[in-house]
Amino acid sequence: MVAHPATGQSELLLWDEDGTSWAECDYEPGAGHFALSSYGPRRLRAEAEDAFRWWVSCGSPSAESFGLIVSAEGQHVWPGEPERLI
Repeated sequence: MVAHPATGQSELLLWDEDGTSWAECDYEPGAGHFALSSYGPRRLRAEAEDAFRWWVSCGSPSAESFGLIVSAEGQHVWPGEPERLI
C-alpha cells in the first residue's frame, strides 16, 4: 500500500507469490467509486473483495486486533484470540 498523507489518497497493490497475477485499487477520499484493475489467471480482485466482506461481517476489526502465528507447520492469522485461526 502506498499512502499519500497530504492528500489522503492511497494505492493498494496485490500480487500473487508467482508474480503472474495482480490487482490494484486507487482510493481518493470522498469519491463514490474507485478505480480497480487486475490481471492474470488468479482472481485477486475477487479474493480481495471476499476478504473485505468477511472483515465487514466481523465488525471491521482494527489491524491491532489480529495476530500471526508462524511455526514449522506454516503461518496462521487470527482475529481477536489465537484460538480463532483463519
